[in-house]
Amino acid sequence: MDVVIGIDASTTGTKAVAFGPDGEVHALARASIERHSPEPTWHEQDAEEWWASTLDVLTRAANELATAGHTVRAIGITHQRESFVCLDAQLQPLRPAMLWLDARAGAQVERLGDDTAHRISGKPPSTTPSFYKLGWLADHEPQTLDAAQHVADVHAFLSHRLTGILATSTASADPMGLVDMASNDWSDELLARVGLRREQMPALVPPGGVVGHLTAQVAQLTGLPEGLPVVAGAGDGQSGGLGAGVSRKGLAYLSLGTSITLGVHAAEGADASWDYRLLGSPLGEGVTIEGFINSGALSVAWFRKAFAGAIPEDPAGLEKLLDSTAPGAGGLRYLPYLSGSATPFWDDQARGTFAGFTESHDAGEFYRAVLEGLAFETKVLLDRLEVPAGRVEEIVVLGGGSASSAWIEILASVLNRPLAISATTEATALGAAILATSAVGLVPGGVAAAAEAMAGVERRVEPNPELVAVYAPAARSYAQLYPALKEWFRS
Repeated sequence: MDVVIGIDASTTGTKAVAFGPDGEVHALARASIERHSPEPTWHEQDAEEWWASTLDVLTRAANELATAGHTVRAIGITHQRESFVCLDAQLQPLRPAMLWLDARAGAQVERLGDDTAHRISGKPPSTTPSFYKLGWLADHEPQTLDAAQHVADVHAFLSHRLTGILATSTASADPMGLVDMASNDWSDELLARVGLRREQMPALVPPGGVVGHLTAQVAQLTGLPEGLPVVAGAGDGQSGGLGAGVSRKGLAYLSLGTSITLGVHAAEGADASWDYRLLGSPLGEGVTIEGFINSGALSVAWFRKAFAGAIPEDPAGLEKLLDSTAPGAGGLRYLPYLSGSATPFWDDQARGTFAGFTESHDAGEFYRAVLEGLAFETKVLLDRLEVPAGRVEEIVVLGGGSASSAWIEILASVLNRPLAISATTEATALGAAILATSAVGLVPGGVAAAAEAMAGVERRVEPNPELVAVYAPAARSYAQLYPALKEWFRS
């Protein structure tokens, strides 16, 4: 059978997942990579681990596919967004890569994050885009930028190692905050603000375009065919949305991972706003409108650690813990700002908060409050995304959090929308594979047709009317918490 491989180079590891034209998985290999924090809020990786892990998973997947008699037709790439590495003239790393969650550039956000930067890039000022971290390098490590012949996101770094061509997708580059969303090209003005020139940046290729072809050296190392097309993908958020089948108006994707991401496709585009961020669409037209919560499943992980010994250790036991609690958690509310607030407040000084608890609240109600707080915060995102995008009729859910039936029921009822659970746990890699499948014609009719053929839904969960009645007023009261606490956070 003809298959394509989606490379998913995430913050915690790299996967190579081989899909057939019907979306079925035929091979999967994973490799972990390390993350380093030399200072609080600093997050870095060795870019060479990006490549070593990619080579590892491609080799293992190729061997599995060859044994089964499958033919690989193309490779697609998706990856952690905003992370980047500075390279010398030989395209070797000059220093560790700076990651998307690195928050050291607060002063640069204050200095560089004006209305012009927001309007050009579509990204509200925050420490997430590469733009501000490059400003930090200009201020604190000017020798690095002086020596840098190239600045590469993860896609460009891997593309060069695979094909010899330093190129990235427009839907991978623009999260960096250096692309003019109006022209879909590098912004000379924003580059100049951080001391960069256009010739230092990778070539830009539309999502679904062929970046280059697999070199003889990589073919020999992996066992994949020399000359295999390597297809431009998109950042992991947009790619996951495509892998969930979100390719038309009225649909949204909700990724329940370490962070929570809610996104919609807007073929007609949208204006820059603090209420969301604009990203290149993996469909190659229009934009992706996205909101996100920094501490999604991270909030659950914190709860399990903080309440260890007082709660069941296994996920099934946690689900049962909720059975002893009532919707609304007895008035207990949780603000999920463990690492600051992202959309729509963009406040890195906001902090996780429990409000309204008494001596009668137990561990079960605290857990329910965590899940409900994440759902209420997601509703804050949805309300704002629907202003430019129109009403969302159905939300496709992907990511590890979709395994929690209790959380899914809470989300469906707080959002008051039906939730469709993605049929694959590898939606991000599938998005890259959809673009590769379309590029080589395994599914005719373009990217949207490939998405329809390859993406599926496992089940649907409807809002519970009784819970909707409880959660509607609770969501309104929740929405008052951050405005009431904003100045206190800053003090």
